[in-house]
Amino acid sequence: FLWQEIEQIEYDIYRYSRILYFYPKNQEESAVSLDLDDGKNTSFNELHQEISQLAPQIKWLFPEKYYDRVEI
Repeated sequence: FLWQEIEQIEYDIYRYSRILYFYPKNQEESAVSLDLDDGKNTSFNELHQEISQLAPQIKWLFPEKYYDRVEI
């Protein structure tokens, strides 16, 4: 996918996995997920910083207590 096609990214923590969900602007397309724990030494902070520089228009959703969402 192209960064211009992504509307928002959701960072989720499910059990013992850290997952990024990439939601496209086109609602007919499915979200793509990336399990950050599949890759050793994957730093969410580094990914967030790099993606934010490449595509500042993307909205980020972060988990808060009990899966309430915070938008940045």
